[in-house]
Amino acid sequence: AVKTIRLNGRLGALYNVTEDLGLPKPVVLHIVRDPRGVYASRKKVGGPTRGDDADAVRGRDVNFWVPNAAMGSQAVKLWASTLCVATTRDRQAGRRHPDHYRLVNFTELVSAPERVIRGIYAHVLRRPVPQPVLDFIRARMPGGNRTAGAATAAAEDRWGTA
Repeated sequence: AVKTIRLNGRLGALYNVTEDLGLPKPVVLHIVRDPRGVYASRKKVGGPTRGDDADAVRGRDVNFWVPNAAMGSQAVKLWASTLCVATTRDRQAGRRHPDHYRLVNFTELVSAPERVIRGIYAHVLRRPVPQPVLDFIRARMPGGNRTAGAATAAAEDRWGTA
């Protein structure tokens, strides 16, 4: 198992390379978060920024760039648009490999982790969830074994601050 982040817009290339090299097709769990939440998190932790204005980000890797307040709303709009285009491209690549791809909504994962993990195991990995995984979810993940309701609402309300 490999955890890779910041691969936005390149999922098709990943599938192509593994096929070209004769490697087994990877199973991809594509965790997608609302761009507003991504921006809020990166802003809160002081993520790296580049450039002075929206033109400075053209051609740059969206994953390493977070607009700062001085850059204005156009820079934020460009950043979010670039992130959404890359995510859509990856979703399209994943649809070509339905047995090896699962789109996971971050808000659902944090609000009802057990339900989401059970779905991943059932539909992608095609096996029961190991008990240690369930124990971990119940003990350590926000939302525990809840399946919806208050946890969902609370997680959705926190997108702008987490």
